[in-house]
Amino acid sequence: MDIATFAEKFGNLFIKSKFLVDGLYQGKHRSITPGYSVEFTEHRPYEAGDDIRFVDWKVYARTDRFMVKKFTEETELDAYLFLDTSGSMAYEDKFHNSILLAGTLLYLFHTQKDRVSLFTTSSFFVPPTRRKDELMEIFRYLQNTKPYGDFDVEKTLSSFSSVVRKRGFVIVITDFLFDLDYMDRFLRFMRKKHRQVVGFWVLSDTERMFPFRSGAYFKSLEESQRLKIDPAVERKVYLKRLKMHGERLKEIFNSNGGLLITPSGKNAIEQALFEFLGGRK
Repeated sequence: MDIATFAEKFGNLFIKSKFLVDGLYQGKHRSITPGYSVEFTEHRPYEAGDDIRFVDWKVYARTDRFMVKKFTEETELDAYLFLDTSGSMAYEDKFHNSILLAGTLLYLFHTQKDRVSLFTTSSFFVPPTRRKDELMEIFRYLQNTKPYGDFDVEKTLSSFSSVVRKRGFVIVITDFLFDLDYMDRFLRFMRKKHRQVVGFWVLSDTERMFPFRSGAYFKSLEESQRLKIDPAVERKVYLKRLKMHGERLKEIFNSNGGLLITPSGKNAIEQALFEFLGGRK
């Protein structure tokens, strides 16, 4: 399934009913603007994904139609998406899942007339835009690019921070297999600037479970280094370290007001999208 087709599957989901102005979640966070008042403006028909708390039941009683109250909080967003295109993402289905996720999220924001932007570790950058031709340029890039090279985390995150100029969503899609001190500093900076950050921790099932049984050479996808290890000996240590890495990553996001989503399993992308949109029960 290509990116555009996959994105169409989720195109009817309504993002704005789930989020406050400036990228904060409805019902989970208060507005970051001091003294900001919520003002009712008009009604609109109920759409799949809308929060039922905003259904006007009095209107339903009179007309037998579901109508949602529209508030001044429903405003335009800027969505800045950071995509890891380094060599480590080439392992198994990691990059395939990442570009489907990236394309779908950008498409969803675009259908809501919000501006979208893409920044990658390979220096590809499209500034925030609503233009369909520029969105298609992003889609063509996602469809044709291949992950390669290393990831200078400190330099790249610093460059990305400099282009996030307007309040809105910051979405990070990567395997987070790097020194998390850099991510902590990035999130602290984003929080100070009132940017809401959502991270998608993309790993393959093999990386999560380490199912290897016999000795083999393991080659880095970003460097020329090769290591010969005995999985029976290293598996327990690897899984313990991965668990500790994940726990610290979650703590970093939680302490900085961010949201971390971990796609996994057969329907990893669908699960991640519905969790992002608040669709999980």
